[in-house]
Amino acid sequence: MPAALPGLIAFQNGQRDLRIIGGAVREPLVNFLVPADSEIRSIGDLRGKRIAVSQPGSITTYFATRIVKEQGLVPGQTVEILNVGGPPDAWRRRNRGSPRWRDRRCRSRSD
Repeated sequence: MPAALPGLIAFQNGQRDLRIIGGAVREPLVNFLVPADSEIRSIGDLRGKRIAVSQPGSITTYFATRIVKEQGLVPGQTVEILNVGGPPDAWRRRNRGSPRWRDRRCRSRSD
C-alpha cells in the first residue's frame, strides 16, 4: 500500500514520527513504515510482527511477501501479513476503529 495512507492513519492515531525501514524501488515502490521510536530498524526486525498490506494478490502483498522471505522470514509463521484492503478500505476501517488498527500488539500467527 502506498506509504502515504499508512502514514496518515498512524498520524490520526497519534503517532507523530515515522521512519521508513525498507522498501523496493523497482516498479512499483513499496515502503515499510514503523513509528520513528520503534525498535524495528530493518526488515529482519519484523520477526513476530504484523505487516499491513492491501488486497490479496496485490502488488504490495506480492512485494511484502517476497521481501520478508528474502530476509529469512516466513509469512504465516515468523511474520503475519494482513490484507487490510486498498486505501479507501483501510481508511474506512481506521475511522470505524477496527480492532486491526487499535491492536498495537504484534505477534506471529504461531504465537
